[in-house]
Amino acid sequence: MAETATLELRNVGKSYLGVKALRDVSLSIASGEIHALCGENGAGKSTLVEVLAGTIRPDQGSILLDGAELNLNGPTAALRAGIAVIHQELQLVGSMSVAENIVLGDENTFLGWLDRRNMTERSAEALRMLHADAISPGAIAGSLATGQRQIVEIARSLRRRARVLILDEPTAALTRAEAHRLAELLRRLRSQGLAIILVSHHLDEVLALSDRVSVLRDGQLVGTWPRNEIDHDGLVRSMIGREVGIHRKEVSQNSGQRELLTIQAMQGETVRDVDLVVNFGEVLGLTGLAGAGQEELARLMAGESLAKSGLMRLAGKAYRPRHPAQAQRLGVAAVPADRRVRGLIASLTLGRNLVLQRLRQTSRFGWLSWKRLGVEATNLCHEHRIKYDRLSQNPLTLSGGNQQKVLLARALATNPRLAILNEPTRGVDIGTREAIHRRIEELAATGVSVVVVSPDTQELERVADRVAVFRSGRIRSILEGDRIKERTILAEITGADER
Repeated sequence: MAETATLELRNVGKSYLGVKALRDVSLSIASGEIHALCGENGAGKSTLVEVLAGTIRPDQGSILLDGAELNLNGPTAALRAGIAVIHQELQLVGSMSVAENIVLGDENTFLGWLDRRNMTERSAEALRMLHADAISPGAIAGSLATGQRQIVEIARSLRRRARVLILDEPTAALTRAEAHRLAELLRRLRSQGLAIILVSHHLDEVLALSDRVSVLRDGQLVGTWPRNEIDHDGLVRSMIGREVGIHRKEVSQNSGQRELLTIQAMQGETVRDVDLVVNFGEVLGLTGLAGAGQEELARLMAGESLAKSGLMRLAGKAYRPRHPAQAQRLGVAAVPADRRVRGLIASLTLGRNLVLQRLRQTSRFGWLSWKRLGVEATNLCHEHRIKYDRLSQNPLTLSGGNQQKVLLARALATNPRLAILNEPTRGVDIGTREAIHRRIEELAATGVSVVVVSPDTQELERVADRVAVFRSGRIRSILEGDRIKERTILAEITGADER
C-alpha cells in the first residue's frame, strides 16, 4: 500500500438546522488501499459520502487530493477531480445500452452523429479492464443482474479516470456469488493503485477486504485502525460507544396474552414471505439494514402501501387497508420517520397539525368548532409537554424534539389499539428520547400494541419485548428476553454469526 495520502479530509463539519451531522472529521485514504468506513445508521457516513461526491457543501474544513485543496461545488467537480461514488441505488439509465451508459457525457460524434462504433470499442475496453468481457456493450442496462449493473458503474467511473472510488453498501442487493466477484474486483483495483472507500454495515465484509477501518459515531471520527489491530468485537464496541449493557425494561405485563395483528405469507416490493404476530400490549421492534424489508412491512400495516399477496388479520378480522385513513378508522395509527416531509404540514398551523386526525370526531353536523379544536390542541400540548409559543405558529419552527412530540400526539389522539412508530427518536435530544421511551412503555401498559421500526440497537434494547430482525426482505430471527442485547441485534443485522 502506498504511504502517501491520495485523499485527505481536514476538520470537515456539516450541520442541519443545528444538528451536527459531521464534527471536525479528519481522515486520510491512501493509493492502493481499501479503507472501510463503519458506523451505525445516523453516524454520519452518508453525509461524509455526499460531501466527497460534491452533492452537499461542508460548513467547515477542507478536502485535499495529492496535497492540493479541492473545491467540490457539485458532482461534476468531484468527477473532474477523480472522485467517483457508486451509490447503493445504482445510477444507470435502464433504457440505454451498457455502452451508452459507460460513455454518457463523453460521447464521440462524427458529422453530428453519435459514433456508435467508437462508443462500443471504448466501453468494451473498460469492461475488459475489469475482466467483465461477458457483459455485452450492446445489452440494455436494465436487463442486467444487479451485480453486472454495479460493474458497469465501476467501468464508467474508471473510464473517467477515477482515482478514488467510493462504494456505499455495495453488496446490499447482491447474491453471495456476486459479492464474491465484487470482492475479487476490488482487490485487483487496489493492486492497480486505486484508493477505495468501502461503506458497509457488513462487518465480515469489512474485516475480509479492508486494509484500514475508520469508525464514525454521532458525526465524529472515533478512530482509524489497521485491519490486523481490530476485530469484530472491537468494531462493535467502537460503533456503539461503550460496553453493551444498558437498563432493560421489564417485559410488558400485557404482552403475549392475545394476538392483535397476524401477518401471513406477506409479499411486497422488498418484503418476501413474511409471517409475524403482534400481540396485545407488547412493544415489537423491527430492524435491519436500510431496504431489508422492515420499513415496507410497517407501511403495509399502516395502509401506506399495498401488498402483492398475503393476509393480515386485526383482532381476528380480515385487515387490508388501502390507505392510512382506513387504517386509522380501524384503530391503527402511524408516525413516519421523516417528520418534515411526510409528517408535519407546513401550510397548516401547529394547532391544526395536532388535531388533523380528529376533525371527523370533533365536528357537529358537518361543522367544525375551531374553538373546541383549539382547546383539544392545547390539551395535547400539555399532555405531551410540547414547548411552543402559540398554536398559530408554523410547526416547522419548533425544535426537532417538539416536532416529533407533535406527530406522536396527533397519532395517539385517535386512541389507537396499534401504534406504528418509525424511528420515533431520530434526531431528538436525550431528554426527549427518554420521554418518548417512557410514553411507549405507558402505551403498552394500557394494552396498546406498539411497533417500533428503528435501526437504533440501543433503543430496541431499551423498549422492545421482542425484536424481529430483517435481512433481504425476510425475517432472519426474532429475539426476545435476554437475547435483546445491542451486540446480539447488531450481529443478527450484519450476519456476524455466520463467520
